Amino acid sequence: MSRPADPVALSRWRADTPGCERVVHLNNAGASLTPTPVRRAIAEHLALESEIGGYEAADARADALGGAYAALGRLLGAAPRNLAMQQNSTVAFAQAFAAFDLGPGDALVLYTDGVTDERGDEDEFGETRLHEVLSELTGTGAQRIADGVVEAVVGFRSGQPKDDVAILAIKVV
Repeated sequence: MSRPADPVALSRWRADTPGCERVVHLNNAGASLTPTPVRRAIAEHLALESEIGGYEAADARADALGGAYAALGRLLGAAPRNLAMQQNSTVAFAQAFAAFDLGPGDALVLYTDGVTDERGDEDEFGETRLHEVLSELTGTGAQRIADGVVEAVVGFRSGQPKDDVAILAIKVV
């Protein structure tokens, strides 16, 4: 269980995001309320680009960007070289998806941790069981893959679900 947010830090974050004083904004999928420091940094960078050009501005801010990767890496417990930041989740997903060289008949299956973390009587569903289920579903369509994984997880679970089970199956035709 995580500890509660520091009240002083929470007050500072709220002060930096004026919109949260007037609205409870839950649409954070690339459309969250923008904090003042972010708006300021964007405006300053655009002003720099207008003075010296886009590539030159990026070079001039390379140390600051490296610092952002380092800070995010510390927060996530990851090396900065293993991180990628994009302007929104749509662009990030599109670029990640484009990295796969998929051909006809290939499938890509994305799932939440609720699939592999689901508990049975003695253990978790796990990645090994998921791989076995997916192997049995080879040659089927995307809908059957998603349905088959859900059926296997629901059949494995004992008791009520502890987490969400979400699956996205994409099949190249």
